[in-house]
Order: sequence, then structure tokens, then C-alpha cells
Amino acid sequence: MLTSAPQSNTARVVAALYTLLGLSFFALLTATILAQPLFPFRMDDVGWTSSWLLTTIADYYTVALCLCGVIVATDGRIYGILWTLAICVLGSPFACLWLVLRLWSFHTLQCADSFDGSNKSGTRSLRPISQTVMGAIAFYALLGLSFFALLTATILAQPLFPFRMDDVGWTSSWLLTTIADYYTVALCLCGVIVATDGRIYGILWTLAICVLGSPFACLWLAARVWTHKAGLTLLGTANDAVTLLR
Repeated sequence: MLTSAPQSNTARVVAALYTLLGLSFFALLTATILAQPLFPFRMDDVGWTSSWLLTTIADYYTVALCLCGVIVATDGRIYGILWTLAICVLGSPFACLWLVLRLWSFHTLQCADSFDGSNKSGTRSLRPISQTVMGAIAFYALLGLSFFALLTATILAQPLFPFRMDDVGWTSSWLLTTIADYYTVALCLCGVIVATDGRIYGILWTLAICVLGSPFACLWLAARVWTHKAGLTLLGTANDAVTLLR
């Protein structure tokens, strides 16, 4: 549910940037669909596979930057930027790793509603890890390892360098791997959304992001930053991180 909160200039800028990011990818997606219709799938057509490979890469980076916004708001600029570089350069297994470490230390992925004392800033949870949290840790660990195995297999079969955009075997292999990369990082962000908005709304957002793409991830982040004082900061955040959106 959306609530009203006074907005800082930084929060307005962040909301505007994510709105622009979502609209930009939507424009690219529309152009790709008009030039190379999604259906029927044409995995033996190098023009189709190369166009959708580039669009899927953009889709990945759009949703990855959404998750990285949560990470920077939570861990602070220095550590947040390091995690952002790892996710953007090395892929979604590092998104899974961040969630696993976060769940292990704080037992939640829920965004805070305020910066008051109820946020328990900088305090690691001393309670035993629940079965639900352990299940989430196992899921994200397995998800990250599974994609890493797929990525390794793709690199061995179709080396990433040099790029071969005129080779249908290369473009189709990397298209499928990039789709898996997208869904891996999308499910990481959706874990935050479900923990924050609850199962019903969280599952609806998850379906929108997984079926309709990263513009809905941008929409969720822009709405979250606009309507909540704590923005994208997760519960249990270190004191030097919560100042980012003040």
C-alpha cells in the first residue's frame, strides 16, 4: 500500500531517474518488437537472435540497476558501488550472494518505513534463523550456483570474446544465457518486493516484472522512493547508509 511522506530532493531525483530508466527500456523494447516481433521465436535467424540479445542485455541491466539501488541505499555508497560493479560486470550470482549474506546476517529483506529507532540500525539479528529464512537462503544460493553453472557451460561452448553477432549459434546461446541472467537478478529484486509489500502485492509485482519486464521494476522503485521516507533502505541497515535518501 502506498503512503505519503515528505520527499527530499535526492528522493525526487532518484524516483525521476528510475522512471526515465524504465521509460527508456520500454522505448527500446517497443522498437525491437516492431523490427523483430517476439512471436514466433526464430532461434535460427541471426537478425532475430542478435536483436533480442541486445534488448535482453538492456533488460538485465535495467533490473540489475534497480536491485543495486536497494544495495547502495542499504550498504552505503562505497560497499554499494562495489556490489554494483560485481553484479554489472560479473553477473547475477553476485546478486544472489548479496541476498544470501543479507538474509544470514539480518534474517529479512524487508525495506524500512522510516529512519527511526524501530529500524534497529546497524544491529544484526541475534534470533535463531527461521525455517522460512533458511529456505530463502538455500533458494538464492542454489539459484546463484545454477546460473553460474549455466554461464560456465555457455562460455566453454561459445566463448564470450570475440563477440560474434553474425553467428546464429553464438547469439542464440548467449540470448538464452542472458534471459536466465535476467530472471536470476529479477527474482533477487522480487525477494525484496515480496518481503516489503507482502505475499499478495509482492507476487503481483513479481508476475509483472517476470512477464512484462524491467520497466515494472523501475515503477516499483520509483513508487517506493516517492512514498516512503526510508526509500529503498532495508531493515537492519548500518548507520552510515541510511543517510543516502534523506
